[in-house]
Amino acid sequence: MGLRGRRWGTAATVLAAGMLYGTTGTAQALAPGGADPSSVGLLRLALGGLALLPFAAARSGGFRVLLRGASPWVLLAGAGLAGFQVLFFRGVIAAGVALGTVVAIASGPVFAGALGAAVFRERLSPAWWVSTALAAAGCALVSLGKSAAPAPAAGIALALGAGASYALLGLGIRKSSAALPSLGAVTLGLLAGSLLLVPVYLASGSGLGWVLSPRGALTAAHLGLLTTALPYFLFGRALGILPMGWVYTLGLSEPLVAALLGILYLRETPSPAALAGIALLTAGLAVSGAAASGKPSVAREEGSPGITTESTERTEAYDAGL
Repeated sequence: MGLRGRRWGTAATVLAAGMLYGTTGTAQALAPGGADPSSVGLLRLALGGLALLPFAAARSGGFRVLLRGASPWVLLAGAGLAGFQVLFFRGVIAAGVALGTVVAIASGPVFAGALGAAVFRERLSPAWWVSTALAAAGCALVSLGKSAAPAPAAGIALALGAGASYALLGLGIRKSSAALPSLGAVTLGLLAGSLLLVPVYLASGSGLGWVLSPRGALTAAHLGLLTTALPYFLFGRALGILPMGWVYTLGLSEPLVAALLGILYLRETPSPAALAGIALLTAGLAVSGAAASGKPSVAREEGSPGITTESTERTEAYDAGL
């Protein structure tokens, strides 16, 4: 496959990852009683990490080799995952569902783009700014009117913290991939994040009894495998090839899919503003996908034995100025 084909394929996998993320809300809405955010957050990270662990160990050359490749960057990835879970739900409570969701999700690509530029010297092209602005505006319109809750400054700050935490996840995975395959970095990041969430889960007083019912078990499997293990694997793989800003902007397919699932399965009635938001999100993702798979910039990070193939692809992909 040529370079352009690989870039198209990578952009498509990020869109697919965002679509899988987008089923999280619907799965939680259809979960049995007792499936609160604390237990769901812990369970999905733990199951996702454990599901990927055998494959990551095989890819790395064994469990011991995998663990030897762990670094503080893995902890940063785990902290980003755990921080997003905690700050997002707190921000939504304080700022309201609509504003909290928009600020957290739409700020992620901006923080990721800034980190990519600062740490890896990735250029933020005009196409990236246009696609991110379109997708963020669409995200805002999709969420418009879903909540009348007040939006105090503390809630906005928490939501911004969630967006920053999500960006730190990408930085941690990208940096840990200097010593590990992306699969290993993602796996250890998920497991580290689940361990960091244990105190939050214990403090919440919630339980995991809801998992014991057939419906609960199916929900847990869906959350752990389809909204965590598979999409984070695709996400980590893409971070080894495309600039961080592009990966996060393409990941904004998540709110688009969440909105469509709400309409189709949860019988939500979209407002004209939400329909306009869906159109803007689609346009932003189309621009992002076309640009991210088009002309590339200069590889900003040295290659490593852990990600030889991904480093080579990233070097080629950066040579065209994304």
